[in-house]
Amino acid sequence: MGDSPLQQRLADVHSHYDTGRQLLREGRAPQAAIRQLEYCVLRDVLFAPAYERMAEAYDLIGLPGKEEELREQARFAHQKNWERKVEAELQSQSQRDPVGADITPAGMRFRSVV
Repeated sequence: MGDSPLQQRLADVHSHYDTGRQLLREGRAPQAAIRQLEYCVLRDVLFAPAYERMAEAYDLIGLPGKEEELREQARFAHQKNWERKVEAELQSQSQRDPVGADITPAGMRFRSVV
């Protein structure tokens, strides 16, 4: 059976990311790397590693203002991804645990006593 459309899209985005990262690693064609990485964030606005690599590319071509803007976008994407992960975990826990069970941010369990 073939890959789902989502799996194909993720593979496509990661392929462009890998190409952009390789161009940066080789220290050549930062503009081409930027195009590859822009492709990624246009398809996944929370793909933080692509923002980080784009910041590196803009640093190579001497645009520090753009570099800092992209680093801020990467921080935002990391934060949103973390929030989504925590929300999904809490939702999963609430479906598994009986009413009255709570999860603290540190993952410690306690029960309300009323």
